[in-house]
Amino acid sequence: MAKKTIDDKKKDDIKKVKQSLYLNASYVMDMERTLISWSPAYDAILGGGLLSGSLTLMAGRAKSGKTTSYLQLVSNAQKPQYGGRYWNAGASEKRGDKPGRPVIFYNVENRLTKRDLMSIPGLDLSEMFDADGNYVGGKFGLVSTTDKNTLYLEDYFQNIEKTIELFPGCIILIDSIGALCSKKIAAATDDGQVRDNASILSSYFMKRIGPLIMAKDIIMLNVLHKVANVGAMGNQSKTSVTGGSKLKYGANNIIDIRWSEVDINNDNCYILHLESETSELGPPDIQADAYLRFGKGLWNSYEIILLTTDADCNHLFGVHKNGAWFSFAPELTGAEKPIKIQGIINAANYVEENKKVYNKLYQQYASSNWTNTNLYK
Repeated sequence: MAKKTIDDKKKDDIKKVKQSLYLNASYVMDMERTLISWSPAYDAILGGGLLSGSLTLMAGRAKSGKTTSYLQLVSNAQKPQYGGRYWNAGASEKRGDKPGRPVIFYNVENRLTKRDLMSIPGLDLSEMFDADGNYVGGKFGLVSTTDKNTLYLEDYFQNIEKTIELFPGCIILIDSIGALCSKKIAAATDDGQVRDNASILSSYFMKRIGPLIMAKDIIMLNVLHKVANVGAMGNQSKTSVTGGSKLKYGANNIIDIRWSEVDINNDNCYILHLESETSELGPPDIQADAYLRFGKGLWNSYEIILLTTDADCNHLFGVHKNGAWFSFAPELTGAEKPIKIQGIINAANYVEENKKVYNKLYQQYASSNWTNTNLYK
């Protein structure tokens, strides 16, 4: 074999550099990402659902439904069909666990309750770690301050970075990033004002983990709070959102729960009035109403009926509203003649009990409204 000349070695070095640095458009176009359905209303404002490898921010006032909505998404994203390249059946078999993405919940405010977790149907709470901190293959991990260990902003950020490294493809839920307290502020006394370094640390954190979110197929979810901020005049109040500009700059999806209210037509149900400030798949400033039932999570069947029985599209989806009556066409139900049901609650219950009807309605609405979702797996 001929000995390589100096020029040949240079060529090899250049080739290695090009192979490691320079990519073509197919790298972006062919990247495996998973489209996850949230609920019909949330999917509507996002342009078809939420893509893995993304950062999502949700802002809203206290008790407006932010955490519960996120837990509903987590419950969906944990399902094996949404596992992605790191948590599919083959990858899970090698690790010895079951398919489906795990979630690590960063309980910064320490306000997560048993009721919050038990109210979400299908949420997999199997333990991800044992009492000694060993990974045991479950689907739920919790990071929080305890009576034995106080966690500060630096601790949370360090843990999140390590989690991304160890568990690519996982779900990271931070509730809330605006409540993080740095060690500097925690150590402050009453002797004088101490300038908080949280915004600087958050900026550094986003610079480090921002490029990894898509590369590692992470689903990162952040809760933001709307708070009243009295203006300079003293008698005017403006609403501001906690967090940081670097965080908002790096977000793929920014959702605003403009306000929530009790649904006077349905017991134990809240209406969440949603708006997307920006979304990865759809246009900005899209609005929709989500319905959140106490103890049962988002009301998917109710939402899809409202969306598909809009006056302009009755003829498209096989469900027709006439006064208080709802008629489901045979091509939708498989029955010999239309099925007629009185009242939207009864109609929603029928759709909820008949998953094939729900799936047909959802798919027809999706294909009619979200033309770009077929780009993704």
